[in-house]
Amino acid sequence: MAKSDRETAYININWFCPLSPAKTDIAHYSSRILKQLCEYAKIRLWTDQNKWDSAIERIGTVCYKNQLKWAGLNNDGVAVYHIGNNPDYHTWIWRISTIHPGIVVLHDYHLHHLFGGIFKSEGNSREYYKIMQYYYGLQGINAAQDFWKDKVTTEYMSEHFPLAEYALKNALGVVVHNNYSFKKIAPKNRWPVALLPLPYQPCIELETVTQLLHNRLQTAHDECRLITFGYLGPNRRIASILEALAQLRSRFRFLLDIYGQVWDAELLEKKIAELNLQQQVTIHGYVEEKRLSEALNRAHLAFNLRYPTMGEASGTQLRIWDHALPSLVTRIGWYAELPSDVVCFVRPENEINDIISALKRFIEDPHCFMAMGQHGKKYLEKWHDPKDYARSLAAFVKEVYARRNMTTAFDLAVRAAAEISIWTDNVDDAQFIRCSSAIYDLFKIAT
Repeated sequence: MAKSDRETAYININWFCPLSPAKTDIAHYSSRILKQLCEYAKIRLWTDQNKWDSAIERIGTVCYKNQLKWAGLNNDGVAVYHIGNNPDYHTWIWRISTIHPGIVVLHDYHLHHLFGGIFKSEGNSREYYKIMQYYYGLQGINAAQDFWKDKVTTEYMSEHFPLAEYALKNALGVVVHNNYSFKKIAPKNRWPVALLPLPYQPCIELETVTQLLHNRLQTAHDECRLITFGYLGPNRRIASILEALAQLRSRFRFLLDIYGQVWDAELLEKKIAELNLQQQVTIHGYVEEKRLSEALNRAHLAFNLRYPTMGEASGTQLRIWDHALPSLVTRIGWYAELPSDVVCFVRPENEINDIISALKRFIEDPHCFMAMGQHGKKYLEKWHDPKDYARSLAAFVKEVYARRNMTTAFDLAVRAAAEISIWTDNVDDAQFIRCSSAIYDLFKIAT
């Protein structure tokens, strides 16, 4: 990956990604990286959105998906597809990736929310069963039938049947943001894989951080503001947070603010009432960025729990660190790889008790948690620099583009071998050699 700026310059990239103000952190990720990526690439941004932040147009040309011409896409650089688990934002991107090969930036490894959502919305159980049987055999199709009949949840299916390989079936290369996904994909030796830490441009200056820490310590003994935010599905464990708060004798010292899109607001409000937490918990819904930043500045402690994990690196966590805010995370996936001095771990098997214990420790020793927030800020600045990310991504795109013929030839060889094996049980080596020689000649692969 160590290439000079000149070597990585002048790449044409077709960027398929949600754009701000779409209500997904992947849109924020795109905004964070594109300015730096422009130093190495000419970028065309593709979208299905009717509205986008006009500032993006200063970075690259924004094109609506209906303007897509296959001939132009084939002859104009590299397609980079951003795939996450929300079907509202990624269905159309995934569909194009199945037709035109490109590099896939895999934001989530567990993608059953995406594919389960796609096939259920279409009522296409036949194709869904076929895919599940292909990747997971008899166990897969049995689970698929239960899922189709609503006998098991999407969270269960996502944890046990991630379908990441299905998302990558036409990929020329793969970018992942954590070791969890890298260790799942790289050993297959199927695609070139780049591990690039998720980028984040810090917004909070050092002087502001110092003042924030001072204010938190001054107010922590009177009232502790807790916060959780983002797209809040069941795996964000809000129900467990509420149960933990309800069991605390000192619960009246805590206030919990919930920001973002909640999977079932009515159910959540009912849970809050059942636990008699109406005075401690406020559901704010989706708010503007400025208001969320102000809330993070006021907060003393953040929850960023995920179980089951989608295999993601967390833009939410990077934002928490930017505000030097201590946080509780589930010890799983990417989060389990983090140093113990930048987060406070919650074990999935002991979730409520661990939350209670952490809240009690905060009351007893808020200084320890403030130090955790400071360490998180330093960790963010050291490992998640957007400039480093852009440079490495551009180098990887160029490398993959240069060897695209080899990747396509490999795909063809795999399919050809599968077809030849169907013809007869007695396939000799000569047949495979003739086939591979023909593929070699077709693509003129350099050795």
